Amino acid sequence: KQQILALGTIIAMMALFAWGRLRYDLVAIVSLIAAYVVGIVPAEKAFAGFSSDIVIIVASALILSAAVSRSGIVELAMSYARFALSKPPAQIVTLTSCIAALSAFVKNIGTLAMFLPIAFKFARRSETSPSVLLTPMSFASLLGGLITLVGTSPNIIVSQAREKLLGKPFQMFDFAPVGIGLTVAGIAFLAFGYHLLPAGRRGAASIEAAFNLDAYATEVTVPENSPVIGQSIADLEKHAEDGIDVAVLIRGGLHKSKPGKAMNIRAGDMLILHGEPAALERAVAVGKLLLAREDKTPAK
Repeated sequence: KQQILALGTIIAMMALFAWGRLRYDLVAIVSLIAAYVVGIVPAEKAFAGFSSDIVIIVASALILSAAVSRSGIVELAMSYARFALSKPPAQIVTLTSCIAALSAFVKNIGTLAMFLPIAFKFARRSETSPSVLLTPMSFASLLGGLITLVGTSPNIIVSQAREKLLGKPFQMFDFAPVGIGLTVAGIAFLAFGYHLLPAGRRGAASIEAAFNLDAYATEVTVPENSPVIGQSIADLEKHAEDGIDVAVLIRGGLHKSKPGKAMNIRAGDMLILHGEPAALERAVAVGKLLLAREDKTPAK
């Protein structure tokens, strides 16, 4: 009976994760409460997981990822590099090397989120398919996690198992000799192996028809006749029924990640917007914003 209840709880939890309508942390809490109510988890052990080193390390890595992302240092550093890197091999080596290095110390998902807008800019500038950059970036984030103890959760689990069996855990850089070797070999292969990826996949003319990555980020410019000039970033987000988020504001060559909601929008500002396609389309239409595409025409 206990096994059936446990399996049912896990299946229900995975179904809620796949549904995507509830926040993942809320699903986790509800699942924990459900496990306690049906008697799978005793009350004294319900929150025992929070005493695990893995939870603390992963939470710390997420905080570090958010801090690096909001600082804008990645966007500022790569803004100088994108003009010198016009060929896919150079772009892939640069992006994958940076992502692998960061993924050794922060969560790979957070690292990828920081570099997605940069990859789109590289792809547009060199007129290549974004998949040429995005797929190698994904592999690089996994390879970089092999370098350190905190780079990936399985390393921490293995270290704890070693401590229980041998009395001594792995140190921070015990994985580095193997991890660095695999990462360097992987980046070298990705610099040339990108030719194996499907070619000819480019963004569509409209947001709604674009591939799924446009559901997460798009870059726009504020023209002189935009009605949102002088309005705040919060006002722009309200125009899209709070379905978008202004992730980056570029003004006068300076990048500001997560700009304040009260900051006023000016003509010539470049914005990187995150959100669903429909919300992005509303924001572009209401604000008469220019998509950062070759045609530079506003959405209708």
